[in-house]
Amino acid sequence: ILEALEQVLDLTPYKYDGERLTVSKETVRAYDFDEYPESLDNDNKLEVEVLRCGWKINGSVVVKPKVFEMKYKEGITVGISKG
Repeated sequence: ILEALEQVLDLTPYKYDGERLTVSKETVRAYDFDEYPESLDNDNKLEVEVLRCGWKINGSVVVKPKVFEMKYKEGITVGISKG
């Protein structure tokens, strides 16, 4: 069924599970967070990891990728998510 939808609707994944990327204040609305990352108020950029891919139809985003903020503590990466 998914393959048929992909062909008929030009449905394509947007970002991929496990992908890490940098989000800025200008791009934060393109992603689905459990809650607005407060650390973005202090920093210009934030590193996140994709939990669930988003989807595009005909090049327009219809489902935002679900992401969580990556934190670093003593050289160890710690993911922060409440979902």
